[in-house]
Amino acid sequence: MKIGKYPEISYTRSVLKKLGSISEGLKPGVDAATVSLEDITLVMSSNCILKWFQDCEAYYLQKTVNALCEKGGVPKSIQLEINVPEKYDEKQLGKKIQAFHLATEKKQIPIAQVRVYKGIVGEVIAHLTVLGTSDRTFSSKNVKPGMDIVMAGAVGVGGTAILCRMFESRLKEKFHQGFVKECLHLFDLLSVEKAAQTALREHPVYLHNISDGGVFSALWELGNCCNKGICVDLKQFPVWQHTIEAAEFFDINPYQLEGSGSILIVCENGQELAEKLREADVFASVIGQITADNDKIVRNGDETRYLEPPKGDELYQFL
Repeated sequence: MKIGKYPEISYTRSVLKKLGSISEGLKPGVDAATVSLEDITLVMSSNCILKWFQDCEAYYLQKTVNALCEKGGVPKSIQLEINVPEKYDEKQLGKKIQAFHLATEKKQIPIAQVRVYKGIVGEVIAHLTVLGTSDRTFSSKNVKPGMDIVMAGAVGVGGTAILCRMFESRLKEKFHQGFVKECLHLFDLLSVEKAAQTALREHPVYLHNISDGGVFSALWELGNCCNKGICVDLKQFPVWQHTIEAAEFFDINPYQLEGSGSILIVCENGQELAEKLREADVFASVIGQITADNDKIVRNGDETRYLEPPKGDELYQFL
């Protein structure tokens, strides 16, 4: 099995059927869970860091905060749980904690708890949980055929940003230094908070964060979670030239590349919402609609293809 999210079929068989629950937070592809109390809704999301790279602490923090945004969440605190090999260097642990601290200070989200365990693991594994609050309640049951799908953000930004940082020297051999510098700055575009806040003012029906597996994975998850079909136009997907060039350079599919920095928004008034997002300096476009069947169709001119269940992320072959 490839590194990344557990396959959807296996997840359904080994998790959902064992729990006997169909609550929103347990559906495959849903990235945040909510708990409704008397006067407030709590939102929780987490990520597991399996592979470490430059600035991955800040990346995973933003990725987890982005997940809260699909439930209208505002982050309030962070919990860290870190498992280290038995003979792990204490100084290296301190460097990772410091990196997390710097990332959380920049986001102004306090770390509420840290637990560190020694165990029989070969590499450091970290679990990052963000707790937030929301004044909204979103349910996939409210998604209806004919509704628009708006994409805010651009294709594969997260993966492009990480690959460009990892292979900066190789890119400089191929591209102009100014172009490479712009690629490196894509790391500053990983947040969907502005897009989500702008969309929430327009009363969207449902939101789904794009991350592991890229936009194709997110579209599949959106359709399955809502028990509906989708039909999208590939030519309408917002995409930066930097991602197109990087995808060609690394010989990868940008639509299956880690997509942090983008979010799918289901709404009644897609063109109006896309315009509001663009007015807020957010790259956005109506890319398709929800359909009554279960087909997940991608059109590209005269060509039509059907999405398949997610099979991992292009990024992991480089980590």
